[in-house]
Amino acid sequence: MIAVHFLGYKNSGKTTTIQQLTSHFVAHGKRVGVLKHIHKEKLELSARFKDTQRFLDAGAQTVCALSRNELVFYLRERTLDDALELLKSFPLDFLFIEGYSTNERFFGIKCVVCAKSVDEAISLIDIHRQRKILAVTGALRSKTNDIKGIPVLKLPRDLERLAQLVAS
Repeated sequence: MIAVHFLGYKNSGKTTTIQQLTSHFVAHGKRVGVLKHIHKEKLELSARFKDTQRFLDAGAQTVCALSRNELVFYLRERTLDDALELLKSFPLDFLFIEGYSTNERFFGIKCVVCAKSVDEAISLIDIHRQRKILAVTGALRSKTNDIKGIPVLKLPRDLERLAQLVAS
């Protein structure tokens, strides 16, 4: 499994980048998992899961929602280690991680910087200079081709190139 960490501030394009890469790899027959850090204390489910939310609100420790094509688990009082162990049990080709930018456990894996501006990209590159940064992308509106020697990729135009960097 190839793990890639997506770094960036709020509204920098992390989710959109992961979504586009996920669609790309799935279209090519790959299995993709995503670990997303949610900063809220309580996960709020969409209306689609309203009955499931009621079980959680009642205090259930674990809720499993199963439809014809989906299986969703909600586990209370779990840690990042629990999530990673669970994800390791799935036959994934790629694991994309959004968030946890200061968690040292992810410092050894490839990462993609998502930024809204060149200054923001430079700041993130400087903060994470010890990491293997593959590319800069996201909501960045710049005509530059690289920042500090790291390629700047515009999505969706450069999606294939980003996919190649991620898969290599």
